[in-house]
Amino acid sequence: MEKRHYLFFEPHEEMDALVEMYKSNERDHALHVLNLERYTTMLQGLPEGTFRQRIEMLSRQTAERLAEVDAILDATRLQLPQSPAALNEAKLRLQARQPMAQPK
Repeated sequence: MEKRHYLFFEPHEEMDALVEMYKSNERDHALHVLNLERYTTMLQGLPEGTFRQRIEMLSRQTAERLAEVDAILDATRLQLPQSPAALNEAKLRLQARQPMAQPK
């Protein structure tokens, strides 16, 4: 695919978007892993029935989605900066744009 020249979207913004997308997919991956762990635990003690069937279906769907997210992460990783310094700079810009958590 030919690289498009953007008038306003700067190269560092593209890199920031990739880093942000990658981070979002990592979060998605982690949540699917947590869900699968929970479903596995639940299935160990659930009797046969509608609820068990529902959890089994959710477990299968989550495993399928986890495989999709793995593929997305693998493909996106190839687009990330190869330079550790450039990757770190993009991560720092992303962190700087996120609101600070207020202590309670």
